[in-house]
Amino acid sequence: MSTCVTCSGPLRFQRRYVFESDAFRRIYSGREVYRCEACNLSQVDTAKVDDAALTQYYREDYRKVGSAGRLNEATRQWYLKRGEALAELARNHAVESVVSIFEVGAGFGYNLRAFGQRYPGARLETDEISGVANEARAGAIAAGQLGDGRHDVVILSHVLEHFTDPRALLERVWQGLRRGGIVVIEVPNDVDGIERFNGPDEPHLTFFEEPTLRALLGRTRFEIAELFPAGPAYVERSRMRSARQALRWVLYRIPGMGAYLHRRAARNVAALPDFSGENPRGVFLRAVLRKS
Repeated sequence: MSTCVTCSGPLRFQRRYVFESDAFRRIYSGREVYRCEACNLSQVDTAKVDDAALTQYYREDYRKVGSAGRLNEATRQWYLKRGEALAELARNHAVESVVSIFEVGAGFGYNLRAFGQRYPGARLETDEISGVANEARAGAIAAGQLGDGRHDVVILSHVLEHFTDPRALLERVWQGLRRGGIVVIEVPNDVDGIERFNGPDEPHLTFFEEPTLRALLGRTRFEIAELFPAGPAYVERSRMRSARQALRWVLYRIPGMGAYLHRRAARNVAALPDFSGENPRGVFLRAVLRKS
């Protein structure tokens, strides 16, 4: 049994892990989520995660079997609004002259596109391992490594919860930032008893709430400049909501109906309030760290 990834405290059983694919069952041989008895972080037993297989999963399987890795009209709107909100958050904390922006795992590229619009002269880089070509990059984003240079801004958008050792990742980010540089972080706000906005637990390894994210970040060498919940309000888990989700899953598979539902979902996302403001019941947790 592993210990807590934040404080090395002992873990106790919390609930069963909810898988989405056989591919991830081969990566996490455990079947449970645990809670740290010291700091209350929820996580998997990382000793039962095959790190090499996990890397291969993100390179080859994530966008095939994971619902969060697929792009459609609704998710495109979702990523656009999120990227713009993160770029606005960075603007409130970054120095005026931003030369280099690096994103760990850039996904479809919408965050870096938004940052590029906010900082038109900056160099945009990522270590994205999926190899997925996408419309958002338009040739303006270069391949790079976190340790290649002293970056002004590093983006960790829905990344920390995917690593077996998030503290080690944050130490790598520290080494890749110049003094005075910032890290912009977003993770799911996994309050107990809510419907996770991106479906099952897979492929997340940690499940942060505001106090547990603060505890993790407080154990790094960074200064926490800001940390708050944001985005649309989360929804309480219920049998009625689960039934509606099951019905929607069936409707999406009816010829013609799926396309209509995707268009309607895209309009609903586009009409959502601004993602950038604080929302005590928001589905995201956002933080800005500074290397002083």
